[in-house]
Amino acid sequence: MAGPELVFDEGDWHYRTSGDRWSRSGRLRVWRDADSRLVAMVTIRDHVLRDDGCLLPEQVRARFPSEDVEVVAYEPSWWGTYEQYYLAVADDRRYRWEEINGSILAERLSPIFVVDDEGDDSPGGDSGI
Repeated sequence: MAGPELVFDEGDWHYRTSGDRWSRSGRLRVWRDADSRLVAMVTIRDHVLRDDGCLLPEQVRARFPSEDVEVVAYEPSWWGTYEQYYLAVADDRRYRWEEINGSILAERLSPIFVVDDEGDDSPGGDSGI
């Protein structure tokens, strides 16, 4: 394989988190990295990841049942300088969110990695977040 490629982009993906009465929506993008593993990133539309039970990763993985999927949540910044990235990490068969540095993800998927608030003009483009 030549390098990472965007394989899925849904600008209005619906999901549920712990304690939700109604579903939420965000942008779900999935890349196949150089090792043929899927890397999924959910852009949290309400700017705050509220998923104490860590239910979101299983919903993402259910979209790709026969694949190994690494799940990342992205909180855009309210003020333009404080965006957060979280990686779903398995711990005794339970998941938890662990903060990661976004530059690591960008380096791994570069040059095709673009976050929503960078004016993404690729197919599926900016979802208005």
